[in-house]
Amino acid sequence: MENAVDFLTQNWEYGAEVCLAAFALFHSAREIKQACDALRLACAGSGALTFKQKAKILVRKIEKDSGKQMFWAESLVMTYMMAFGGGILAPFLLGKPPVMFVNDLIVPLVAVCWFVSNRAEGPIFALINTPIMKQVILVLSEVFRANSMCGIVVLSNSILKPGKHYPIALWGPILLGTVGGCGGLFLPLDKGLKGLKNGAPWPLQSAFYGSMFFNLFVYDPNVGPYLRDAAALFLDGDLVVQGRAIVAGFLCVVALAQTLISPAFNPFTPVHNVVYTVTGVPNPEAVAVATGEKPKAD
Repeated sequence: MENAVDFLTQNWEYGAEVCLAAFALFHSAREIKQACDALRLACAGSGALTFKQKAKILVRKIEKDSGKQMFWAESLVMTYMMAFGGGILAPFLLGKPPVMFVNDLIVPLVAVCWFVSNRAEGPIFALINTPIMKQVILVLSEVFRANSMCGIVVLSNSILKPGKHYPIALWGPILLGTVGGCGGLFLPLDKGLKGLKNGAPWPLQSAFYGSMFFNLFVYDPNVGPYLRDAAALFLDGDLVVQGRAIVAGFLCVVALAQTLISPAFNPFTPVHNVVYTVTGVPNPEAVAVATGEKPKAD
């Protein structure tokens, strides 16, 4: 168990750096699957073409369908914003510098990962797209995301003071942790709330639930003892470390389930269905099915 906790909290040699690299590579490669699907469609019946020839076919198809081509600068900046939107927005709301201003590894590492995922050919491209490698990158990426948003909650509690209605700063750290875990959904800013068009996607839900659990587990004097007693059955030591390990482990398990079972897998779906039924609030998934729109799986 100790080894598992060390892994989930990045407490191993170069753990934070490796997980950061996986996180950057994951967000750099988010469009690889879509590109590969489009490539297969564009090259159907094209015979034995080289990768570059197929890529040219795909580029022509994209330009024809959308009338727009995303050049390298736009693509690279979009990758920074998608990957570290939370690390930009959450510190900004707390009056702190964005994460890429204080971690000198982020800028060059994201650039390298962007190049590898977008321009690599042959063995490298094949390697990062193998099922096992995808799972490894996904798990390491979720470990990094979990520790990052828990770090935002810790930072928030060190800055925000409790209000008169509750003994700890409750919603501030939870909401800031949520932003830290999924801020890229709302960047660039001209996207507005399009990320919520079909309801709350899993990155937003997981960031919210994870931040709420961590804040209650570590800091809350009312609910926290019950959560800590349950965790004491299999964990001990520092509360912050325990909380980070639990949140990271949960995100990793769900991420693997979404790849192995269904992209739409959500452990909270039964609870959500009950809430929708009781409150009468329209279920986004049911509405999407009724209108013929397929819900977006994240």
